[in-house]
Amino acid sequence: MILANHLRGIILFVGLVVFMSQVCEGAADGYRHFMNQCEQAKHVRNYAAMETAIQNALKQGPGDEYAWRSLAWAQGRQGKWGASLLNAKENVRRNGSSGWSLAQLADSALGNADFVLARQVLDQAMALPARSRQDSAEALRSARERLSMAMETRTYQLQFTVDLGQGGPTKKPVWLLIPQLNTPQQSFAYTVRNAISATPRHVGVRDYIEVVQRPGQPFYIDATFVVKPGCLGNARLAAVPPGDCPEALKVHLTKFLNYSWWDPNLPEVQAIVPAVKGKTSAETVQNILNWFKQNIRYDLSIKDDPALGQLGTILKLRHGGCHHVSGLFVALARAAGVPSCVAHGTVLPTGAKPFVITPATGHGWAEVYLNSIGWVPVEPTDFNSLRMFTANRTYLSVGPSNQPPESHHFASTITYENQEYRLVSIQGSQEIKGQPTTAGR
Repeated sequence: MILANHLRGIILFVGLVVFMSQVCEGAADGYRHFMNQCEQAKHVRNYAAMETAIQNALKQGPGDEYAWRSLAWAQGRQGKWGASLLNAKENVRRNGSSGWSLAQLADSALGNADFVLARQVLDQAMALPARSRQDSAEALRSARERLSMAMETRTYQLQFTVDLGQGGPTKKPVWLLIPQLNTPQQSFAYTVRNAISATPRHVGVRDYIEVVQRPGQPFYIDATFVVKPGCLGNARLAAVPPGDCPEALKVHLTKFLNYSWWDPNLPEVQAIVPAVKGKTSAETVQNILNWFKQNIRYDLSIKDDPALGQLGTILKLRHGGCHHVSGLFVALARAAGVPSCVAHGTVLPTGAKPFVITPATGHGWAEVYLNSIGWVPVEPTDFNSLRMFTANRTYLSVGPSNQPPESHHFASTITYENQEYRLVSIQGSQEIKGQPTTAGR
């Protein structure tokens, strides 16, 4: 009897071991299945599906460093930066500090505009043995560069090649719209070579040069361009108080000219306002950025429909180039009660290498007025740009349209001291050579 009971116990124990082995093997198979789904979703940039697949995989087991890091990464690509940061921290807690886990934690901290944490994490990564961060060196370098762009002044040496076709001293001077010389976002100091005369002018918020050329010859502008840090971060935006548009800025809530007229009072625009109107101007702008991410696709190939006009075109097709996107953004912001303008300029490379660019890098974005902060830039195609404008881009601004309200960037003439002059923007310069001389410390 005792022997029978003993044998029965052995059989039950063996059965339990076999059963648990099968359960574990099934869980492992399930984990691999969902992680394979994760890789497939990553390949086609379906970050929501990637997130779901990893979450399902983690229900099958604790997951490894790659799974937790990938989850934080996929959430960040969707703008879920709060969740991304929590999971990046959890990855370090579970799997320890490595080059990859710290690179993701720095990326998630940057996405949350937590620049203090990002710097601490990157310093921690640099203290790791070189071998343990070798494979992640590029990811760490990228995070350090983004932190530098977010927090530190950057300087470029630029040379513009310009030909206005002015014709020489017997012809009337032409005005060149140049980058704004000194704003909260930038400074621009320059000298002019190979022109007969180049007289500085300042009208409204814009800077110009009144030029007389040498006949048949281009002239050159040598400039030092300084990009000032412009990341507002979460805390500063959360502190923006509620309040209506200041009386003096209500002119920036009306229709405006940007190639053609854009009217925030159109029913099609007003219909979107309830979905984006926030408690503060900052919340409203962020809601509009989120709406753009869900509804508008950037597409340079769009052709305007003359029957619709630019505003009607993008509202119908839901895609467009930078002037469509910035125009719609400003129209919608104005409709929601936030003073705003279309801004214009040139996109400069963000790396450290010398570059040569052409007029194709001309671009339009937006400026919005936030209570307690003032006018700030925002990129309609990037839903993170209100918090982190300079962390991801270098824009050389020649100034906004409609600030003052009667100003229009694409006007072909300007009147100064009762004289009318032909007007050209430096955005159309034939060539810009550049050399970043400082990119942070």
